[in-house]
Amino acid sequence: MKNYTFEWHEFKGSLQMDASLIFFNYLKKTIMKNTIIQLLFLVIMANCISCGSIKVTANGNGIRTGVTAEEAVSLSVTRGNANAINTNKLYFINGLPLDRNHRLPVFQLKVEISGNPNNLAESYVYLQVMPADLAFNGGTATDKTYIANSIGKLVNLRSPQANNRQSATINDKSHFGLGVLAIVQNDDRTVPWEFTANSPGSVLSMQSLSLQIFGLVQKIIDSALIRIPGNLVAFQHELFYVPHVIHQGFENRGERARGFGFVHHASITAPTGNADIYIPVNYIFKANNDNYRLFIDPLDRTDATPLPGAMENIYIKGAFATGALEGLILQIMKDSIKTKLKPEAVPGVNLSAFVMEALNGATGSRPPVTGTPPYAVVNAKFDVILIPEDNNNLIENTILWKKTGQGDIAPVNINKVKLVFLE
Repeated sequence: MKNYTFEWHEFKGSLQMDASLIFFNYLKKTIMKNTIIQLLFLVIMANCISCGSIKVTANGNGIRTGVTAEEAVSLSVTRGNANAINTNKLYFINGLPLDRNHRLPVFQLKVEISGNPNNLAESYVYLQVMPADLAFNGGTATDKTYIANSIGKLVNLRSPQANNRQSATINDKSHFGLGVLAIVQNDDRTVPWEFTANSPGSVLSMQSLSLQIFGLVQKIIDSALIRIPGNLVAFQHELFYVPHVIHQGFENRGERARGFGFVHHASITAPTGNADIYIPVNYIFKANNDNYRLFIDPLDRTDATPLPGAMENIYIKGAFATGALEGLILQIMKDSIKTKLKPEAVPGVNLSAFVMEALNGATGSRPPVTGTPPYAVVNAKFDVILIPEDNNNLIENTILWKKTGQGDIAPVNINKVKLVFLE
């Protein structure tokens, strides 16, 4: 490619082109004949110094029948100078129908840059939950779809703002569950897994927050099991994380309600067989003028809370001679949550309000707003995501904590995550 230097009127510069010199000279003479065209040309040249687009695509393919792969998931967004502000920063799919599974799934995150867009100081993340085939067949729940889409292997693809392609594969039959494509900007507020000695002081990290809810739900389950005939005992507790959730009840009412989730899994044994209990706990953020209001679902649920929510997603899967015991366990778990005494962070302070302010403190600032008080408001398109600190393209599970046995056995940490506010 040759570099031609040109000069006419008061404009000086260089133009790189792969057309011929003859065409360039013709273009130059044509422009110089008309002052209006010349001025338009100069404006276009000035504007295109930083014009262009960034197309980000996340795809998941797999084989359902025969040997031909089909597209199962496709999420995309185009960024650039003209639309960088207007796009959402997160796109998601809750999951495919539970009876639709794929063999040998392949995943790709592709970034294609055209022109010369501004440096938006951002990166891109594609997270795809892949539950194992038939992992959640059977069982009892009002709606088990959420659990069946939220627990499994995690595809974890990342890319900077550059032409790039990242991929991953799974060598068995799986279900496409929750899929998330997120735009993460360098200055997005973040709560890390743990604070180092050089970090700003904070009493709350994702490590302490997840361990807090792990212990609380464990107590709810253990106390509920005492009320069930048959000497049921939980011999193992695990806490999974869910990168992104919405509260469908609030969203159906026109209120943006975005957040992240945990799923507490208890494995229980009884003389008549074993069972698995899955209880979701979701941290839902709602716009509250210049801040957020945190709703911990189902712990904050009242009779006025719009449905559906996390309570409808509690799932019991048992290996009992009769399915009646599954229903009994489910009902007692729901009753125990409804009658629980959610601890106060400090006397007289609501736990959710305390956690919200502690999260702001952990990020080092309150949410960015538009407008001035008392009319300042958070970004109407805000979103929230949990991102693993593990950079591997495929993560075997999303377990944060595990506790085996009875008594005060210390939980064992498996993975680490950070919370990012996409604002």
